[in-house]
Amino acid sequence: MKKHYLTAFLIVMISALLISCGGKKVMETAPSFELYKFNANQYVPKVDNFMVILDTSSSMAKKYNQKKKANIAKDFLNTMNQTLPELNYNAALRTFGHSASVPDKQTMLVYGPTKYSSAGFGKALNAVKEFNGTSSLPLAKAINAATGDLKSAQGPIAVIIVSDGKDMDPKPVKAAEKTVR
Repeated sequence: MKKHYLTAFLIVMISALLISCGGKKVMETAPSFELYKFNANQYVPKVDNFMVILDTSSSMAKKYNQKKKANIAKDFLNTMNQTLPELNYNAALRTFGHSASVPDKQTMLVYGPTKYSSAGFGKALNAVKEFNGTSSLPLAKAINAATGDLKSAQGPIAVIIVSDGKDMDPKPVKAAEKTVR
C-alpha cells in the first residue's frame, strides 16, 4: 500500500514540475522604444529616394492584440520618421484603400516627392485619419501611381509598403513586378 502512495506522489510531483515549466509567459505589452537620433554626419544613404505606401483600408481599423492595426502602422512610421537622419534623399507618402465616399481617390499622394524632412513627413503622416476602404485593387493602383510619382527620380529607390496584407489578390504583386528596374 505504501508503494502505491509513493508512486502516486512521485507522479503528481513530476506532473507539477512539468506543468510549471510548460511554457513562457506571453508578453502583454511591447517593450518600450527609446528613440535614438542617428548622427547624419556618420551615415551615407543607400537610396536616393524612398516611397512609403500606407494601407488605409477597413481591415487596418480592426484590432490586433487590443490595438488598432492602423495605430500600429502609424506608430511604426512615426518611429521610423523620428529615427531616420535627414540625409540628402527624397521621400514620398502615398495612401491607398480609401472609403467608397471618395471613389476617385483610391490612392492619394499625401507627401512629396520632395527632399525628406522629418517635420514634413510627420505632418503628412499625422494627417492620415480614415481607415475604412478596400485594399487589393487600390494597392495595385498605388504601386502604379508610385511608379509615376518617381519616374523622374535619379538613383536607387526604396518602396516601403505598410499593410496588414488582408484581402489581397495577385494584382499588387503583378504591379510591383512590372515596376522593377
